[in-house]
Amino acid sequence: MTAAATVPKVAIFGAGAIGLWLAAEFALRGIPATLIARPKRVAEINREGLRYEAIDMRGRVEKSLHIVPADAPLSVLTAAAARDTGATFDVLLLAVKSQQILPSLPEIAPLLTPDTLIVCLQNGIPWWYFQGTTNVPLKCLDPDNAIPTVLPPERVLGCVIYKAAESLAPNQVTVRCASGDRLMLGSPLPGHASKGETATIDVLRTAGVNPQKSDDIRRDVWEKLMGNAVLNPVSALTWAKTDAIVNFAPTRDLAIACMQEAYAVAKAHGVTLKTSPLERLERARTVGTFRTSMLQDRERGRPLEVEGILGGLLELARLAKTPTPHLQTLYAITALLSRHSEGTP
Repeated sequence: MTAAATVPKVAIFGAGAIGLWLAAEFALRGIPATLIARPKRVAEINREGLRYEAIDMRGRVEKSLHIVPADAPLSVLTAAAARDTGATFDVLLLAVKSQQILPSLPEIAPLLTPDTLIVCLQNGIPWWYFQGTTNVPLKCLDPDNAIPTVLPPERVLGCVIYKAAESLAPNQVTVRCASGDRLMLGSPLPGHASKGETATIDVLRTAGVNPQKSDDIRRDVWEKLMGNAVLNPVSALTWAKTDAIVNFAPTRDLAIACMQEAYAVAKAHGVTLKTSPLERLERARTVGTFRTSMLQDRERGRPLEVEGILGGLLELARLAKTPTPHLQTLYAITALLSRHSEGTP
């Protein structure tokens, strides 16, 4: 991108830890972007600014910045305000949790044009997993196959995020910088090149978030899910950070058993993984002390991302008739915890 006219109009939909991190990186490099969030968060960021801290693997601060939207090319709006101004975007970075996509469709739809590229930044088995293959919906996230009517798979890029990020306040994000940080990007449609894909990867590269084109986005989903399917629910259930889970022998053994089940499910669906359970745990160890996204949600009394991270995996296990007793137990107690987090009796 050598001219301003070539820069796509980018919206970041969702102001959790990942959304705030992306907004901060865009603002720091002077790339125009619009952050779309709930009214309370919009008001706080516009009033107090966005506080961004990046730390290295030893806990040393690499960057500590205060970004004032009025002084940066960052607009912070509610979805209603963006709609009322008639704003549409070339790229929409969808940074809400997996269970929030379906209820957010009425807010997302007015922001899209027939050419908007949607980058889905969720953890776990994504709603688009069977798009371009059997085309059946992932029932735990989209029982009536409604999402593709607003987010057409030919305009979607799946994304697997390797970035440790925490939002400790509505206008604050802390990220941990590691050598393996990256965004793996790929179309859910085998062999399909999405329109605008090159420009999207270019603008993400300019923003410094290390986008990489995946040669098999479903395998990348499974590679990350190996850790998420265990570390996220166990951390939410025990209040433990990742290093404590990995270094405590009983939870380490549980993690290995769950990962072995997940590997069997992936294999049953034709996916061969590059990383063993022990290698995946060692990767988690290198991140150090970190609160998973589920733990952060539990600390704030929010619903947990149970269906995307565990429900989808178990749905694929049932389809393949693959036994997953450890994962089913973990799902049952985490789902009950999430019901109480939501205030469901």
